[in-house]
Amino acid sequence: MKKKFVFAFAVAAMFTACSDNPSSAEDNKSLGNSISAEGHKYTSAYRFTDNLLIYPWSCVYHHPGIFAWEETAGDTSSYKIEGDSLWIGPSPSEYDPENHYNNRERLAISNNHDGLIGTWKMTDCERNISTQVIECDHFINGLNGIAFDMIFTQDSVTNITKLDSASLLERFKVIEPYRFVGQMFSFHIGNETADSLVQAKQIEVLDYENIRINNQLFTLTDLSHFDATGMNYVSVYTSDGKSCTKIESLGHVNKEQCLEGNEELLLSSRDHSDEEYLYKEGPINVFIYNNNEEFKKCMYSLLTSETLEFLNANASYEGE
Repeated sequence: MKKKFVFAFAVAAMFTACSDNPSSAEDNKSLGNSISAEGHKYTSAYRFTDNLLIYPWSCVYHHPGIFAWEETAGDTSSYKIEGDSLWIGPSPSEYDPENHYNNRERLAISNNHDGLIGTWKMTDCERNISTQVIECDHFINGLNGIAFDMIFTQDSVTNITKLDSASLLERFKVIEPYRFVGQMFSFHIGNETADSLVQAKQIEVLDYENIRINNQLFTLTDLSHFDATGMNYVSVYTSDGKSCTKIESLGHVNKEQCLEGNEELLLSSRDHSDEEYLYKEGPINVFIYNNNEEFKKCMYSLLTSETLEFLNANASYEGE
């Protein structure tokens, strides 16, 4: 996979870092923004056709290692309005029926719109463009516990991301032990094995905050929230008085970030296993960051010797 499709101009701006003094629209088409621990608001210029949404400015990579903020064709997404449903998908040039990410449309709904113009609420549902099969999960843009609205005018879109504790709690009601063990500690455990351990109460999901593995309790002590920068989505887990922090960031690159020396962030959404693609000249629109590997290593360090022995006996370790 070379590129993971993100709803670039509208959705991916969720966690963009913002300055205290936003630049003018003429300068970089960033029209205004605000951040807080509760969420993030970001307004950008755009233009649209009958079926395309176009964000006209981009950070452009020029070899070797030069980044410049330029007016370009920018990010382009396709859209379809079906009654009160808005489906946003990849641009025609990026559509690929064989690629999971480039063969999906995300659903937003509205009861206050005139065509595209109006307020739309992003859902956790997506549709396979080829088969038209719709699937829903508990995640919006890869995160759970958030609500995401888009307000379209004739020439701008405002993205509003807020915490949604209700959806986060709903997600935790259906914690799957095998996923928890894998995502938290890098252990692979089969469904049948996990089910049998749950039946034997050797793995217990007590509530949305607490899960017990071999009598060791792990607690979500800090419900997911935005940190002071407005771009990092943070969760804290503890066990036996020690804690580990999980951080996830996803955003649209703005002018202030489009700088030489900021290569790690600016190229973070590209496939690092393909050096030719990694350093390909062209627009850099989205950054993606998480500390998953560091977080899993931290969580692994919390395991007592008894719990580690238990997991080794029932699962296979897939970490480094």
